[in-house]
Amino acid sequence: MSHERFRTLIERAPIAISVSRDGMGIYGNQKLAQVFGLRSPDEWIGRPIVEHFAARSREENRERMRRRALGLPVTTEFESVGLRPNGSEFPFHAAVASIQLPDGPANVSFITDITERKTTETNVARLNAELEAALSWQRQIFEGSRDAIFLSDEDGRFVAVNSAATELTGFSREELLTMRIPDLHEESDLAAFAPFSGAFWMASGSFRKRRSEGRTDARSPSSSTTASSSAADA
Repeated sequence: MSHERFRTLIERAPIAISVSRDGMGIYGNQKLAQVFGLRSPDEWIGRPIVEHFAARSREENRERMRRRALGLPVTTEFESVGLRPNGSEFPFHAAVASIQLPDGPANVSFITDITERKTTETNVARLNAELEAALSWQRQIFEGSRDAIFLSDEDGRFVAVNSAATELTGFSREELLTMRIPDLHEESDLAAFAPFSGAFWMASGSFRKRRSEGRTDARSPSSSTTASSSAADA
């Protein structure tokens, strides 16, 4: 490939490319000028590249350049914050490599504006925090209820129970999660509970229960059992 053809390829590259030496810009392509909001790549040449970093990122960049100049270990990829002439800032990712040019060593950097990615990450983190807060609130309501709450699947198998349910039935949470609705009721009572398979329901002693000690204990109804939402909606 000829020198001119190679230069044209770099000039038109879809990624921002910078070449620097001793902390000064000696080359920048059109994409670099676009990313940093420069009128032309000439504004990159002959200027300290640290000027194109946000103030809070400059010391960190100086330290990377110092270590690279001394031949010390330094990361070849990093994220930082860029600064445009209009004062706006933006996050970017850079991959840096040392090269040997005819007139001496230099560093070539491939720079990508990651504003969109960072915005997505921020939104995802916010949504996750909101979801966790909502789930935490639901767990507090679920566990804090003085009524026994059972959540069963379409086969009538319990998939979630609260502490009041363990107290009411005498079974541990682990035991209840291996059981089905029929396991807690006499045959004569099962027809009344058929509509609650795959449902969220509450009870406070309105069924005959089998205690974990193995006894069957008849309880007097103190409140009705109610279906309040399907398992699919929970």
